[in-house]
Amino acid sequence: MSFNLSEPTVLRVLAPVHKHLDFELLLNEEHGPYNHKTLVKAKQEDKHSTIFAQLGAGSYHIRLAFMSDAAVLQLPCQTVQLELAMMTVERASAKAALLKEHHDPRAQRDLSLSELLAHSSTAPMTLFRPAAFGWRHIEAGKPPYVDTDGLYVEVLRESFEVAEDDDAGLVVELVSDFLLSGVNLAINNVATGQVVEDERRDSSGKLVVGHLVPGPYELIVYTHECVTNMDPAHGKAISSFDLLLSMSTRLLRVADRFEDGALTAASVPVEILDYSGSRSGQDDQPHVEAQSQAAPLVATYEQLTCMKEFLPLPESLDFWAATGALDIHEAFFVPTTAYYSHEVRFTP
Repeated sequence: MSFNLSEPTVLRVLAPVHKHLDFELLLNEEHGPYNHKTLVKAKQEDKHSTIFAQLGAGSYHIRLAFMSDAAVLQLPCQTVQLELAMMTVERASAKAALLKEHHDPRAQRDLSLSELLAHSSTAPMTLFRPAAFGWRHIEAGKPPYVDTDGLYVEVLRESFEVAEDDDAGLVVELVSDFLLSGVNLAINNVATGQVVEDERRDSSGKLVVGHLVPGPYELIVYTHECVTNMDPAHGKAISSFDLLLSMSTRLLRVADRFEDGALTAASVPVEILDYSGSRSGQDDQPHVEAQSQAAPLVATYEQLTCMKEFLPLPESLDFWAATGALDIHEAFFVPTTAYYSHEVRFTP
């Protein structure tokens, strides 16, 4: 895909992990017919392939390179999903200033899984981290070459464990600005190394797992640093990016029917173990913390199917309007086939 830029521009391209094909995303700078130089490579590996760049005026193209021609021939008609956003550096700077000015003053700099589990049953939590990641200057075709492994920025990594006798899943919802933050989330099975990635839709990411095999896991939230081919001395590039996101995390239990017995068994709260005492040497054993608040999300199989495909109706639109404009392209569902009334708050 070729494109021409008439002024400095911020660009983000994302490709989810493919089940069958290995590929790279390459951003190339064109220097005439059949002459181009690579700026950055985005390898797939276990996580989404992402390119985040500030580019000067010029001609460029994005290339999707398959690692094995044999795999493509054996599995024809495969599709690769791509999400792309572009905005001039001037407009992106103004948007970043709005994010900084209008973010929730109660937003935290860091989030923990225990806090998320305890509070997500009532409302999502907000994280705001000023200058969370920066940029790296590169020159097309000149070493050292940069790939996205070296640009990886970890926002959160929290451990949890699913007990042998607990038939549980997990629902994680995340809202952030795709272009300026580009946050993704994943669950890593520590025992097997299997990574499950979220599905993004515009400004949101969602990860729904109906059943987690008992054992230890990690919840990972990550993004990437920016690269730029503009001369830093000119001062046109955005030097650092603030991180603003809204996130909820809830244990999921599926009930065959909403009968008293099934509902009671499924709605047993999450047990959160606080190790702060053992770390400080005061106690060798953790104690249970905020168990009653960490209510799981109970759903039927039909509702689970809807949750995997769509987002639930939000309680408030204020976070979507944090950039100064309300522009939502999402598909929502309601948990009923009968008459339903739902109030959505919005503070202009």
